Amino acid sequence: LAASMFLSPRRSAFTPLSPLTAACLLLAAASCSSRPNPPATGSAPSSTTTTSVPRAVRISQGSDVLSMDPDAQSESPTFSVLRNLFDPLTDLDAENQLVPCLAERWEPESPTRWLFHLRPGVRFHDGQPFTADDAVFSILRALRDPRSRMQSEIQTIAGAEAITSLTLRVATVAPDSILPLRLAMILMLNKESAQAGLAREGDGYLAAHANGAGPYRLELWRKDERCVLRANEDYWGGAPRVQRLEFLPVSNEATRMAALERGDVDILVNVPTRSVARVGRDPRYRLVERPGLRLIYLGLDCGREKSPGILEPADRNPLKDPRVRRAIALAIDQRLIADKIMDGHAQGADQLLPEGVTGHDPSIQPLRPDADQARKLLAEAGYPGGFSIRLDGPNDRYVNDEKILQAVAQQLARVGLGVTVNSQPKARFFAD
Repeated sequence: LAASMFLSPRRSAFTPLSPLTAACLLLAAASCSSRPNPPATGSAPSSTTTTSVPRAVRISQGSDVLSMDPDAQSESPTFSVLRNLFDPLTDLDAENQLVPCLAERWEPESPTRWLFHLRPGVRFHDGQPFTADDAVFSILRALRDPRSRMQSEIQTIAGAEAITSLTLRVATVAPDSILPLRLAMILMLNKESAQAGLAREGDGYLAAHANGAGPYRLELWRKDERCVLRANEDYWGGAPRVQRLEFLPVSNEATRMAALERGDVDILVNVPTRSVARVGRDPRYRLVERPGLRLIYLGLDCGREKSPGILEPADRNPLKDPRVRRAIALAIDQRLIADKIMDGHAQGADQLLPEGVTGHDPSIQPLRPDADQARKLLAEAGYPGGFSIRLDGPNDRYVNDEKILQAVAQQLARVGLGVTVNSQPKARFFAD
């Protein structure tokens, strides 16, 4: 299943399940353009004309920010908040097209070297100017810090250097035509304040402090309670029209819906799928629904001779056999999950990248579920009676995540696999 967060954008083998359409509610009286994408000209971004722009907007997400360190986490609820505090060199617009941000333009110098020309006049929240030294520091920290969760985003980078205060050179280990796209995920830190804070307090400093160059400043963060941002009046793209953003983490769907109906929140991210039709008919709300980029997949541990997730047989790893992996894919009925678990707000995924994203191959067709063929493949691989496996996943991170885990387990059981579902809070799941 694939899904996207309204406010934004590992294991060794992948079995996609299906692309989810993210649903989000906007109270009729509350309309905002809190993070417009900067235009290529460098002029102040225009905002959608509305009859009323609130000074404050309260946003309910399913979970809290995990860290204020841009490199510490790559999950969407965290990135949705941090993207308001920090800016990258490049950005993606509402149609997922690459646009300039802190880099005004870029061009390849050679097959393995790129030049990025940085936007002048940009300042961090503490007033320091943004320079190529900050960009080099940010890129290399994301790439080389052993605790970074962003390494996979820019793994083709070999190095970076400042040519002038506003000119950056990035070298890659091999030709990489989508390097500018990769850099949209790397948020820019202020080198001086980051190094001073790290030297003084260690990694905990960046986890709790945010000195970015984004349109909002961090005002307050009370873990698992609220995160409050205030408008950066000196933002290079123009001061935001909404003065205050308040992110409220509430994992329970019923509680989040009740808060919306009481008027305690203005925006609800990822409306419970069973509530979409009801609230769509309610004139008090505006329902925003778009195809998502979130892919819900099975990460198969097929790289090791023995896997801790294989409960029986303990002496070998069935997932190393491609016939077993194909049998698992054939056992899963994506349409059934999309219709019954996601209430029709999802579609089957035939590959890792959805339509409209660089790398999508329209010639790839989705597998049709075939339980008989799945059993045949398992028998050919030497497992006519199946085997026992543990299915790990979060229970408070994605739309209907635990229900999807249970549905997949039931479908795999029908072809002979013994599946033990191990659902966990996201903090524990991602830590493991």
